Formats: sequence, structure tokens, C-alpha cells
Amino acid sequence: MINGLSGRPGAGKTYEAVVSHILPALKQGRKIITNIPLNVDWFVSVLGEPARDLIVLVDGAYFHAWR
Repeated sequence: MINGLSGRPGAGKTYEAVVSHILPALKQGRKIITNIPLNVDWFVSVLGEPARDLIVLVDGAYFHAWR
């Protein structure tokens, strides 16, 4: 599933993404691919070591190269 959030700067888009999409998906054991600069160690401390293998962080250059 691909989720996109839009809104004004400071409107809480990143918070919404983490609380409503990323955390529930990780709790279900689903892989997350995101360009949000997440603190993976925090997720591991909350959800356990398996969370480390479920989070893939990419930067904008990845998406441009993929085209």
C-alpha cells in the first residue's frame, strides 16, 4: 500500500504518518520504506530488534534514480 499525506508546513504530516501508518504496520510485521528520517534505534527500543529489518530509509536521490 502506498500512502501519501499533504498539507501545510507544520501541520503534523510526519506525526500522522508515524502514529497512524508506520507504527501500526511495524507492529503487524510489515516492511516500511520511507523518506522520513526515522530514528531506527528508537523503534527498535520500543518494538524489539526485528523492527530494524523492517525499516528501509531512502533519500530523494533514490526516487529520482528509480525513474
